[in-house]
Amino acid sequence: MSEDAPGRGARILVLSAEVGEGHVAAARALAAGMSAPPFSADVAVVDGLAALGGPLRAMIRDGYRLQLRVAPWSYGALFALATHPPGLWAARGGLSLLAGRRLGSLVRSHRPDVVVSTFPALTSVLGRLRRRGRLSATLVATVTDLHAHALWAHRGVDLHLVMHEACLAQVERVAGPGSARVVQPLVAPGFLAPTERGAARRALGLPGDGTLILISGGGWGVGDLTGGVEGALRLSAARIVCICGRNEPVERHLAELYAGDERVVVLGFTERMSELLAAADAVVHTTGGMTCLEALACGCPMVAFGAPPGHLKANARALGRAGLGAVARTAAELPAALAGILPRAGRPVADGLPSAASAIAAAPKRVIPIPHWRIVSARACLAALMLLLVTSWSLSSDDAFPLVAAALEVAPITSVRSTLPDVGLVVAGPPGLDRSVLRRVAAARGRADIAISAPGSPALDRMVRRSGGELLPALGAGALTGWWRTAGRLGRLARGLDARAPRLYLVPRSGFSLGEYLLARRRGWRPVGGALDFAAGEPAPPAAPRPGEVIVLWLSSDRAASLALVDRALDSLADAGLTPVTVGSLVDAAGARG
Repeated sequence: MSEDAPGRGARILVLSAEVGEGHVAAARALAAGMSAPPFSADVAVVDGLAALGGPLRAMIRDGYRLQLRVAPWSYGALFALATHPPGLWAARGGLSLLAGRRLGSLVRSHRPDVVVSTFPALTSVLGRLRRRGRLSATLVATVTDLHAHALWAHRGVDLHLVMHEACLAQVERVAGPGSARVVQPLVAPGFLAPTERGAARRALGLPGDGTLILISGGGWGVGDLTGGVEGALRLSAARIVCICGRNEPVERHLAELYAGDERVVVLGFTERMSELLAAADAVVHTTGGMTCLEALACGCPMVAFGAPPGHLKANARALGRAGLGAVARTAAELPAALAGILPRAGRPVADGLPSAASAIAAAPKRVIPIPHWRIVSARACLAALMLLLVTSWSLSSDDAFPLVAAALEVAPITSVRSTLPDVGLVVAGPPGLDRSVLRRVAAARGRADIAISAPGSPALDRMVRRSGGELLPALGAGALTGWWRTAGRLGRLARGLDARAPRLYLVPRSGFSLGEYLLARRRGWRPVGGALDFAAGEPAPPAAPRPGEVIVLWLSSDRAASLALVDRALDSLADAGLTPVTVGSLVDAAGARG
């Protein structure tokens, strides 16, 4: 026994969950072994899910049962997501967040020397508590599946009890070398005691001769039990006992379906599973849970068939890979699979293996909690990273600016107070816009700004100035990380423009970021946006233009569509009796009147 191992009379807290019958049965088997001599431990078995509160318990237990009975594929998808990164990290983090405090309080209230978890979700939370120094007791976890998926194991567990050597590598890959040990199957003592087949059949009132096949859907009666019975009946002269667990609808259905067939006996939940396995020549299991361990313990040959998606189907595959039984994918394959393992010649796998109780009694405190400074540092780094991400999003995303603009009243200029029938007119389009469109604007009554997102040519500058208009720098829809170049972009666009004009720029129609606004404002630039937008290919704005508003014409590379847009907008202004001017003139006039 290790120096750190719990001694005789130690306090043992076994945490289980009523999710099927397997986890509870494993807890009972552990309690029986640890409380008996020579260990004589003080054992308390507690439903760990019940301690987490009704909503979380219902979500895990009842949600799982509903998925298996109504939509098994949905559980298969959830299982695949939760057992592979990043779904695994999210599952562990979410469980710890929701259950860590309550589960820690439950453990502290019992003051145990050893905590044993028989349910993966509890193991995940307890392992995190152990790693973070919030659980001082030795932590042991049972792995009752043959497929030790990622949630069964945790680096914070001192010792994992596995039921077969095939699970060792799977567990140690997650929890580290020396973190697992193979023990006898965690089943009730009746499964480990040899029972003569004839005596078991007489005790059950079953015929003493002939082949007897047991079909089991576990404590909840899930999987393809109907297909299992149909396939087994194809085996010549076989008698069938089908166990439907607590699934009463399936039990009634099968009882009605085979009411006239004396070869089929349909049972609900039973406490006589050890006798049934001793009496059977083979068992067809559709879950791969506790029934699988019980069959291994008493040497009953097995066929895995009809398991629902998720860890149950993974168990079936693991059974075949380990050579512990046959696998039948369809009911048609079941007779051949059964014929291949008959007559019964199985040997109990418990022979020569240590008991779970002796392994727990010798379990050392292998886990070294993470130093507190590392936890604090990790939290600080995470907080800094989150702050950096939020700040980066706030500065670079055009989604953040409207929130800040409303709070700080820093929205772009879209209108000014005016007693004159003037509106600011801005014409924006892609680089290389057809000059005939600009000439149509220049020929109109009034003046306009021509927005440029690339340095303009001397010819464009002359044409605009002859019409009395101005070139207006425009921010294009920049890259997510390009906001810090805003001031330089505006400076390049402003070269050659009238230095006396207000330092205005047009924001993209899709919006701009807080970072762009702040850097432009630092250099004295003010953003301009449209109170009304006329865009090529889109219907006219529902509201009529009003004095003092900024009107933006968003042209396209389609010359005809752009000309039609200019004519429609100018007609709308004329109908309202409004004169287009540059935005700079509009702002200057409002400032002079103010």
